[in-house]
Amino acid sequence: VPFHFWAPDVYTGSPTSVTAFMATVVKIAALAAFARLFGTCFPVQYWQNIVLVITTLTLLIPNITAVFQDNVKRMLAYSSVGQVGFILLLFVSKPTATTGIFYYLFAYSVASLSTFNIVLMMESHGGNYLKNFNGLYKRNPLLAGIMAAGLMSLAGIPPFPGFFAKYFVFVEAMEAGYTYLVVVAILVSIVSVYYYFKVIIAMYWHAPEDIAVVEIP
Repeated sequence: VPFHFWAPDVYTGSPTSVTAFMATVVKIAALAAFARLFGTCFPVQYWQNIVLVITTLTLLIPNITAVFQDNVKRMLAYSSVGQVGFILLLFVSKPTATTGIFYYLFAYSVASLSTFNIVLMMESHGGNYLKNFNGLYKRNPLLAGIMAAGLMSLAGIPPFPGFFAKYFVFVEAMEAGYTYLVVVAILVSIVSVYYYFKVIIAMYWHAPEDIAVVEIP
C-alpha cells in the first residue's frame, strides 16, 4: 500500500497457476531486492519513517478489505498484500534480519501455494467463490484438510509455520520499541482469522451445493 491497487485485479484475472507464481516467487524476488537495497545502500534514518507509514497502511487496508470479499481468489490476493505488512514490520524493526524475512517468506509461500492450488482445482468444479467451497470436506477430505492447514498457517495459528513466523516478527518489533505497530499487527491478525475461517467453516459446516467428488488430477 499504496502501490497494491493492481494486485487484486491482476491476481483475480490471471490463470490461478500464474497467480500462485506471482504471489510467491515474484514476491520473494521483490522483497529480496528491497531488503538488499534498503538494508545495505541507504542509511536507516532516510527511509525509516516513510516505511513505518507504509507498513501501518499495508497491515490495515488489505486485511480490512479482504473481509468483504466473497471470491476466495480475490480474498487471497488481498491477504497476499497484507502479509507484506508483517515482513515490512520485521524489516523496519531489524533491517539485518534477513533470516527472519526469508523464514516468513518460506512459511507464507508454502501456505499460499497450497491454497491457490486448491482454488485452481475448485475452478474446474464450479468456481472460486465462497459458496463453491461449501461442503468440500464431504467431496474431498484431503483437499479440505490442505486448504484448512494453509489458511490457518496464513492466519498465524499454532502449530503451523505461519505462527512462528509472526511470533518472530512480534518479538523483534517489541525489542525495537514498535509496541504500537505490534498491537496493530495483532489486531489485523485477528481480523484475518475471521476471513480465513469463513472458508474453513464453508468447507466443514455448510452443505455442499454439488455432491460430485472433487477429483485430484
